[in-house]
Amino acid sequence: MLDRKVHQQLLNFRRLASNARLLHQINALQTHSHFLFTIFHRLNTGGMKLNNQEIRNCIFLGTFNDFLKQCNKNNYWVILQDIEPGKVYRFTKIELILRFFAFYDDLSKYTGKLARFLNDYMENNRDLSNSEIIEKETLFNSTVKILCEKLTDNRQVEKMPIAVFEAVMHGVAVNLPKLQEVSSSSMKKMYSRLKGDNSFSEITLKGGLSDKEKVIGRMRAAEKYFSEV
Repeated sequence: MLDRKVHQQLLNFRRLASNARLLHQINALQTHSHFLFTIFHRLNTGGMKLNNQEIRNCIFLGTFNDFLKQCNKNNYWVILQDIEPGKVYRFTKIELILRFFAFYDDLSKYTGKLARFLNDYMENNRDLSNSEIIEKETLFNSTVKILCEKLTDNRQVEKMPIAVFEAVMHGVAVNLPKLQEVSSSSMKKMYSRLKGDNSFSEITLKGGLSDKEKVIGRMRAAEKYFSEV
């Protein structure tokens, strides 16, 4: 039998050879974003592995990626998410913003594979024009402003699962024209009714949160309750 030192050297060589092949494939397939995402995951070793949004930040360079980072500095968003200056969030807040835009634009395309869905959306929107950026900026700014002023009283959002928060964001965004005219008390009643829907029950939110039926169910419920002025 091989002694431990030789065995470890063989393992290291094998790992290096595998990584070398993968890097060669990356150079040959720069335009295949899904392949690159998979490669990043396979090469993602070490003390602190990159999360999905950190990988997207490396792959999907462009105006949209830059725009997401700017949205993360929005004053209302900072309040809602209780973002502290200097604290490292490793793109987790930025992924929430990405999810907001992806579900708003492409909810009907969601198949239940969240990572792939977000990758597709970033790839398809990576080089937005200035007018497209302005349109999305207006949507985002208006949504978080209403949430902050009329639902949370300019405080951070109450502790709630991401699945609930993103549904609230979606429901508000879809109903912006109506909600800009309602009072804070009316909007809080809408939110209270939403939380009582079966899509947001404790049992429903326990597992399988990214399942197609559950995601679409939550979003459609939010659309409904925030439209009932």
